[in-house]
Amino acid sequence: MKQAKFVPTAEDSSQLEKELEKLKKLYAEQALEREILKDLLIRPILAPLNGYRIAVLILMNTEMEVMLKKLWYVIGFSFTIVGMLLGYFSNNEPLKIIVLYTGCFILAILRIMLYVSNKREKKRSPILIA
Repeated sequence: MKQAKFVPTAEDSSQLEKELEKLKKLYAEQALEREILKDLLIRPILAPLNGYRIAVLILMNTEMEVMLKKLWYVIGFSFTIVGMLLGYFSNNEPLKIIVLYTGCFILAILRIMLYVSNKREKKRSPILIA
């Protein structure tokens, strides 16, 4: 009894290409997860001053990234504007200083996180493409 030889068709090759794309995406996701785990476990132990990278990675690698950034920008600008209004209309010095500086601090932290994430994406882009 002879066995039939497998002859690939165009449909088979397209299905194999789809499977290859799925595997590439899975590999990229796993590489990203390994990088996150490395940042979460190893780097903070070795360099405690770089602990802010954990927050940056969590914010920059989630699907909620855009919404979280917008939310924090709204909070920061709200505190800043309320602080300025209190400075104009109120005589309560400590309150207006605290509110104004809180808003400015939130906006400064967001700016630093944006700078770090942009710097990180420039480093990482060749790896994610491959």
